[in-house]
Amino acid sequence: MKSIIVATENGMARGVIRMAFQKEFHVDLARTADECLEMFKRKRCEFLFIDVTFLERLTPPDARADGDLKDAVSLFRQVFPTAQIIVMAEPGKIRQAVTAVSAGASSYMTYPIIGEELRHVTEHAYRTTLLKSELNYLRDTLWQGDSFETVTTE
Repeated sequence: MKSIIVATENGMARGVIRMAFQKEFHVDLARTADECLEMFKRKRCEFLFIDVTFLERLTPPDARADGDLKDAVSLFRQVFPTAQIIVMAEPGKIRQAVTAVSAGASSYMTYPIIGEELRHVTEHAYRTTLLKSELNYLRDTLWQGDSFETVTTE
């Protein structure tokens, strides 16, 4: 069964995500940043929903002062590069959430988490992954040495 990790202290968000995906996914809950990272290392998951404050806690202090979440996002990307990382944030932390997306997260959502928005974000992330996979396959196929024999130009 496919898996989702939800890492937040927000009980309402955990409940909404669990209810939205309980039929299709096994949903694991992490209540701390360290617990989330350990769970992510042990178990392959399709989606990681993580609170932006957890990413901040996993960021080295010198980078945290600059608001750079690249190191924290890369901790997860190194373990499982194709997992979709969805950052959750309070409205006052949207800037940090956008920074996390520019550092490699797939998308972000603001609290309160709404089921319909949740579905939209996950479907978009899934379609994006599928398109990237197809593009990489086509690039690999086209750039093989013998493929140039079939390409003609005028």
